[in-house]
Amino acid sequence: MGGRTYRYYNFREYEGGAFSRYLEEMAGKGWYIDGYVFDSVWRFRKGKPSKRRYNAVLMPGSSSVDIDESGDTKMFRDFCTEAGWILEYGGIVWQIFYTEDESLLPIETDPGSKLEIIGDIMMQPALIAIDFIAAILLIALAAAVWFASGMTFKSADQGVACAMLLLWSCIFIGGRISMICWYNKAVHAAESGASLNSSTLGQIKIRSSLKMMAFAATVLAAAGILPLMKTMCWLVIFRGMCREAFRYRKENAGVNGADKLRVRIILAVIILFFGYFLCFDMKYIFSVFMK
Repeated sequence: MGGRTYRYYNFREYEGGAFSRYLEEMAGKGWYIDGYVFDSVWRFRKGKPSKRRYNAVLMPGSSSVDIDESGDTKMFRDFCTEAGWILEYGGIVWQIFYTEDESLLPIETDPGSKLEIIGDIMMQPALIAIDFIAAILLIALAAAVWFASGMTFKSADQGVACAMLLLWSCIFIGGRISMICWYNKAVHAAESGASLNSSTLGQIKIRSSLKMMAFAATVLAAAGILPLMKTMCWLVIFRGMCREAFRYRKENAGVNGADKLRVRIILAVIILFFGYFLCFDMKYIFSVFMK
């Protein structure tokens, strides 16, 4: 697997700019996108480092629930190729183009058309309904467990199970609400002629890392792994989270005022949160193994 690597990054439909910058960062290290595995897991192949300019764009009329490319996909790719862009990866939704010509115009130049494409893909009623229904079912299941146990948890396993259910319901609802809020703000910005703001690459890395840790915590809770193994996993997670947090701080070193305070608060909350659970779990380990 020396010639392949996999990365989990949850790029939303309006984060094409950050996606492009990430691909440029990976190309500088000699990694080039090779495919989409599943659920925001991207595969990269090893090559020689190069300086490329990427353009990650959405396929107009596509959907994340599609299982095949639309009939207009080839026409769209041919149009971009004629404009001087080289196709590196063509999926159902994301189309990844690159060039080494710094003077070449971006594929998407009209903010209004770009916002319309984003809205058509991201704001589909079916996708919104799926997230909210899934969240409601998870909350209902957690409530059923709680009420069935007499509104008190008879074991730690019950408490952990309900916590995981509520965690994922918050992830589904929170993620969808943040996308809806962004779209509404973007519509108002477009009407006033302002630019469309998006998440930074550092913010996306933090968000993706948190989601991966939520998945890891769920697996650990479901598998019932030994306390010592859970503590080892907490150590690995805490280490990785600190690295991502300080990388985020480095990437935002130039911000000032309220933005700088926001960055510091995010870093402090992340480190304190996982540090607390790490210490709590280690205390439990000592109580078990020092008897």
